Amino acid sequence: MSTKIATLSPAWSIPGYLEVRDDHLTVNGVDTIELVKEFNSPLFVFSEGRIRDNISRLQRAAGGPGAVPESATTQPTTQTSTEQR
Repeated sequence: MSTKIATLSPAWSIPGYLEVRDDHLTVNGVDTIELVKEFNSPLFVFSEGRIRDNISRLQRAAGGPGAVPESATTQPTTQTSTEQR
């Protein structure tokens, strides 16, 4: 009888962007250990591809590039304390 062990990705991983490869964290396929060796720590790393994909997803949700949902353009109405008297 053969036993197969399934390897699961961590819950926080984002395929293609934030992954574990060879027991090392990678961002866009770049080993973060190598980044720290080159740039020291602490180090903040952003994925341009992930940012662009997020923007595209938000634009599609809003109805396309440049579209802003109506709720984002309406100003809430508030009264100042002097107006409430």
